[in-house]
Amino acid sequence: MTDAPFDPTGAVTFDLASGRVSMKNSPPRVLVPSEQLNALCDAAGEDATRSLGRAMGESMGQRAVASLVSEQQPTAAEASIERFIEHLAGEFALVGLGVLGAERWGHAMLLTIDPAVGNDGLIRAILASALQCATSQEVGCVKVAETAGVHRYLMTSPESAARVQRELGEGKVWGEVLVQLHGGAGAAQSGGDA
Repeated sequence: MTDAPFDPTGAVTFDLASGRVSMKNSPPRVLVPSEQLNALCDAAGEDATRSLGRAMGESMGQRAVASLVSEQQPTAAEASIERFIEHLAGEFALVGLGVLGAERWGHAMLLTIDPAVGNDGLIRAILASALQCATSQEVGCVKVAETAGVHRYLMTSPESAARVQRELGEGKVWGEVLVQLHGGAGAAQSGGDA
């Protein structure tokens, strides 16, 4: 397995002669102010926002997976989820969505964004879609906390995400919900970067 860190060299190309912004292994892009993107998502509604987020997440996930492939590692399947998240964090930084990090809380994986500059529904769809590219499994994502500008998102199965969302809506504390989700007292916080 390769330990090569995320390398942004050549990841974004500005072709001023043709008026194009491109990202490696992706079609041309458009630079948009985050406030206007959020306003557009709010106006478009949940379904359109989720669709945009899935498309963005799939593209970001595919680029992150592709960046893990090398002569020493011909497939991304050999890479750890932590290595994939490091490369996905590079993708988040490239598009201006914030600094992506990871935490382990017992068996639970939380992704953090600091500062989160995107619409919450958009961010959840991006994260779920990107992780689905890496794992080839359906992924659910629910925001469990927002403290001091840091947003924490639980990455889990769609069924567990719905359960957690329901329990948070009932007023339960997110730490307790995570402990219950993973079997009680044995699922204490391990915190920190994963």
